[in-house]
Amino acid sequence: MTGGQNAVSALTLERLAATLLDEGVAAVIITTEDRSRVHRATLPKAVRVLGRFHIEDALAELKAAAGEEDAGPVKSPPRRRSASAVPSWPGRGNECYHYGMAKTQLGARVDEDVAELAKKRAADMGMSIGDYLARLVQDDASGLRARAVDAAARFLAEHQVVFDEAECAQRTSRGARAA
Repeated sequence: MTGGQNAVSALTLERLAATLLDEGVAAVIITTEDRSRVHRATLPKAVRVLGRFHIEDALAELKAAAGEEDAGPVKSPPRRRSASAVPSWPGRGNECYHYGMAKTQLGARVDEDVAELAKKRAADMGMSIGDYLARLVQDDASGLRARAVDAAARFLAEHQVVFDEAECAQRTSRGARAA
């Protein structure tokens, strides 16, 4: 999550942690701004709960549990506490929001019909709009789209005679009915 939102899931936090452990995950650590919101008694005993300012400790612990050689503490710029007690790194804003964030938010202005079409296509594919757009960009950057268009062009060129004959037969049959 990006901070403060309740996780939307069919699984409770307790069930999610238990499932991860059942699947063989070496360690589960929950970091949170408000530790009182996490009911420790209902979590599996192997799960640790840390305050969000201990994310470096959590990462080092997870690296060690995964057997990574460089399992020492994560090196980070020194933290400065502001009046709001939200740590920040110079030039990076809220440390906990940005640290290890897997995705970046983009904003783009498009015509309303394009936006609606993107929403519809994403829904048709069972994807979020962000995942749908990411897939389009990845397909484009990987050359997948260009290869698909080239393959379609080759197919049409190789079988153009068949398409021409079918179109001619269709026109002829329509003309015979009209006469």
